[in-house]
Amino acid sequence: MSEGHTTHTIPLWEHENAAKGDAKVGQTSITNAGGARTTSTLLDMFNRLIPPHRRYLGLQRKWFLVAVATTVVVLLALIISLSAGLAQSKKS
Repeated sequence: MSEGHTTHTIPLWEHENAAKGDAKVGQTSITNAGGARTTSTLLDMFNRLIPPHRRYLGLQRKWFLVAVATTVVVLLALIISLSAGLAQSKKS
């Protein structure tokens, strides 16, 4: 090697990320039908799944998601309380 030139080794994990296009946290790399890679954030994928401008059951998306989350929490609480109550009644 000639003087003045330095060589650097790149860790394998850094090299692999560079080869993938160095996607940022929260982004996924998707290969489309043509083989080209496109990078999409999770928010973009969520907006494609449930578009923000539409109405769901007559509600805006925000209130629809609040209703879905509330329903899930209530059902989870009901399942946990019933399973705990039934397990306790079988012991006595």
